[in-house]
Amino acid sequence: MNRAEILSKDHWRFFDSVDGLDDLDLVALVCMDSYLDHVTDHGLATPSSDDIQDWAMQQDEPISAGQHLLAALAICVPPFADTARNAVAALKKAKLPRGPKRAPEEDEATQDTASGAAGFWDPLARPAPAYSGRRKVSVYPEELPESWKEGLLRAAIGQPGNGVIYSREILRRTRDKLCQLAWSCRRAGLPVEISPSTADRFQRDVVERRRAGKNGLRWATVRASLEELHRFSRFMGYDDALIGFLGERRALLKGRERRQKALKHFELARTGNTTNRILDMADGLLNAVGATDCARKRHRMRNAACILGIYPVAPLRNASAYLVFGKNLFWSSNEWVIEMKIQKTQAATPYHFVLPLHPDHGKFIDAVLVGDESRRRLPEMRADASKKLRPLFVLPDGRSAAPTYIPRIFKAMTGNSFTTTRTMLHTDEAIENGDAGTSYAMASCHQVDWEIRRKYQLDTLARSSVERRQQAGRNRRAAYTAIAATQCDKA
Repeated sequence: MNRAEILSKDHWRFFDSVDGLDDLDLVALVCMDSYLDHVTDHGLATPSSDDIQDWAMQQDEPISAGQHLLAALAICVPPFADTARNAVAALKKAKLPRGPKRAPEEDEATQDTASGAAGFWDPLARPAPAYSGRRKVSVYPEELPESWKEGLLRAAIGQPGNGVIYSREILRRTRDKLCQLAWSCRRAGLPVEISPSTADRFQRDVVERRRAGKNGLRWATVRASLEELHRFSRFMGYDDALIGFLGERRALLKGRERRQKALKHFELARTGNTTNRILDMADGLLNAVGATDCARKRHRMRNAACILGIYPVAPLRNASAYLVFGKNLFWSSNEWVIEMKIQKTQAATPYHFVLPLHPDHGKFIDAVLVGDESRRRLPEMRADASKKLRPLFVLPDGRSAAPTYIPRIFKAMTGNSFTTTRTMLHTDEAIENGDAGTSYAMASCHQVDWEIRRKYQLDTLARSSVERRQQAGRNRRAAYTAIAATQCDKA
């Protein structure tokens, strides 16, 4: 939705003559439009500070949304500016929930386009550092060039640009890469822009940092960084020659990525984990709950068993894994069903993803839901959880678990990162069931591009190759041991 479409709505006709309306940035305009809808829907004749807080708490970032609304009200309805200011102050003092009000069921492939009134997300708000020192190699979003900031804001409210439509998670990643590019440009004394010279410098800096990282240089990381510059350049409609240069660089890095064995294959080979092995771990953990005296430990064990029991067969991406009863997790026809909209980055329409869970996996959800209560209450508890939109995973004290809880527990229990579930399922199904297994894995991973078939066939070969080399090494060592033992006997 652009400025013209927003201002064409009926409730904006009262503000036609307001001075400064044209100077309002797009996000403030979107927030004001959302708030006017809220006022109309709830019949609020004289909105109070509490009403503004109620509206803000429905957004993904309440404080940032409130601040943008305050900026709009200061121009459009000055008498209400103090009310909005009090609401923002109250939001800052309030202890907001740990998890987002709207569960992050979206990742690079999900429907989270930050469109209009629902789910406001400000791409220019200062992100909290993910780890110490993050800003040493980056700048803050508000320091970016004005044209970039305008482009990010347009993308955040769902406007397409030259055929490119951003999902929330992809836009977040693009913003971060632009901030890193700006840092590289400053460091090298280059203008902060996207050009062949700045892209070269950015690539060198990324390579330098990755070589010093825990996992060493991974070309997938470098390719992903340049890919975001290519995507943003297309969105902004930059020069065809620049877009072509970035496209060629992306293809070059993709070739290097293919030639470098994926880290996840080494992770799986190191742990020896398979889908069935992890499901066996889940069963064992759930069966051990009854032998544990501590109620908090029983709660944590049920959560961990559920994570191990459903995600190997429903390998959602990290952010997509945050399941909520009645929102993307439903009890239907005597089974649990995961259902959500999946928005591919380039797609104009979302893909409707539905995955029924067999009772062998649904039992873990029931166990989490029932806890220490009687199973006779299970139907009632299913209905109540769906009505209240309860997150699947809560902490022992009743608070919602953070979105990072699921991948963190999975890594702690298996030794593998959460992202290996997809590779694991594809590999195991391809080995056991051939093409039919690959088709099943693609459906479970909500993949519709059949180029993925070839990719995972190559991945399966890569993992099989690693396992064959390891087995050959074990055989050699066993032979050496046998020879040494024989020699000792002779001595």
